[in-house]
Amino acid sequence: MIFVYRLLYPLLWCLSMPYFLLRRLKRRGYGRRCWQRWGCYEKSLSEKSSDKRRIWFQAVSIGELKAIDPLLRHLARDPRLEIFLSISSSSAYRMVERDYASLLLGYAWFPWDFFPVMSAAWAYIRPDLAILSEEELWPEFLTQAEQHRVPVFLVNGRLSERSCRRYRYFPFWSRWLWRHLSWIALPSPAEAKKFKDLGAPEGLLTVIGNLKGDRLAPSLSQEGCLLLRKELGFAPNDLVLIGLSTWPGEEALLLEWLGRLRREEPMLSLRLLLVPRHAERGREIAKLLQRSSFSWYRRSEGPGLAGADVGLVDTTGELEQLALVGDLAFIGKSLCRHRGGQNPLDAAFAGLPMVYGPHMDNFRTLSAALEREGVAWGVHDPEEVFERLRWLLKNPALRREISSRLRRWTSRQAGATERVLEKILQHFGLENES
Repeated sequence: MIFVYRLLYPLLWCLSMPYFLLRRLKRRGYGRRCWQRWGCYEKSLSEKSSDKRRIWFQAVSIGELKAIDPLLRHLARDPRLEIFLSISSSSAYRMVERDYASLLLGYAWFPWDFFPVMSAAWAYIRPDLAILSEEELWPEFLTQAEQHRVPVFLVNGRLSERSCRRYRYFPFWSRWLWRHLSWIALPSPAEAKKFKDLGAPEGLLTVIGNLKGDRLAPSLSQEGCLLLRKELGFAPNDLVLIGLSTWPGEEALLLEWLGRLRREEPMLSLRLLLVPRHAERGREIAKLLQRSSFSWYRRSEGPGLAGADVGLVDTTGELEQLALVGDLAFIGKSLCRHRGGQNPLDAAFAGLPMVYGPHMDNFRTLSAALEREGVAWGVHDPEEVFERLRWLLKNPALRREISSRLRRWTSRQAGATERVLEKILQHFGLENES
C-alpha cells in the first residue's frame, strides 16, 4: 500500500498547493522557516545519549497543544527524557516559540509526508518513541517509524464522521494504519467503538479519558476579572456574549443578534466579544464591523474602547483568560455545514453556559456529555440559537447554577495525563520520579 501512496501523494500535494499558498498569504507566519517542512533544519540536534530517551510529539494546532500541555511539561522536567515537538499551524508555532521553546530539545513544522522529506526528518530527529494526537495518521510517517523500529502512540484518538466514512470505503487502509500503531489512548467508550467498528484490535485500545480534561482551569481573582473587563471596555454590570472560535458567516450573525437583542431587550446591557478561530481574519472582520452601526475596537491595537459595543480579539493565546470575562458563549464553526464545530472545553473551563448550532460532529461525544449535564444547548438553526441566547441572558440565576455545574463537571475530567505518562515510562522501563 505504501508504494501506491508514494506515487499518489506528490500528485495530491501539487493539486493542493494553491490552497497552501493562499493560506500562507492569509495567515501570518505560515511561511516562516518553511524549509523545515522539507526536512531541512537550521542546526543539528545534540547527540543522543545512551542514558536518555527521545520522544517526538506531533500537535497540529493550539487545541492539540493545549491538550498535551501538562504531559509535555511533566516529561520535560524528567532528566531521562528529551522532547522534540512538531506542529502544523502558524498560531501553534508562535505559541511554541513563546511558551515551550525552553522546555524542548527542539521544535519545527511537521514535514510534508513525501518519502525523501519524511526520511530526512526521521534521520534528523532520531526518536525512540513517536506520539501523535487525535487524527494525525500519516502513512509515510508511520512507515518510517516501522523502518526505524520506533513505536507510535496515538493519544486522545478520535475519528470524525468524515474520517469514519472514508475508512469504511477503504477498509484495507484502516487495517494498514492499525498495524503501524502500538497503542491508541481514547477519550471515551464512544470513540473506542468507532475504532473497533473499523477493525482496530481491541488490545490496541485503551479508554483513558480526555487529555484536555487535565488542563489547568484558568483563574482570575474577582479584582483581576474586573480589571480585565475594564481593559476590554466592559463595565461591571455589562452582560458579555462571547463568540468563541467563530468562522466566516458567524460573526455577521452575532452582530445581527446583538442588534436584535438591543432592540427587543433594552434593559439588558449587552456587549459582544468576537474571538475568531483564526486571528488572521481580523482585517476581514474589521471591514464587517466598519459597515455596522456598532462602536468597536481591535484587541491588537491596545486596550478596549470604554463602552464599546463589540470587541474584536485578533490576537492569539488569550482565549482562556478572555473567556473568564464572559457571561455566556456561542461556540463557533457549528452553524457551518460540514465543518464539525469547535471544541467547547474553553467555555466549559471558564464556567460559561454555551449554545451552538447543529454541526458539532467533531465533538459529538463531548457536546452530548455537556448537554446531559444541562450546561450546553445544541439547536437546529440560527433563529433557535438566538432564542436560546436570549433565554439565558434573561436568567442570571440559571447562569450561576450552570457555572457551578460546570465546575463540578470539569473537576471530574482529570486523570488521562497520568495514564499516558505511566504508559510512556512503562514503555521505557522507567519509574515515575514525581
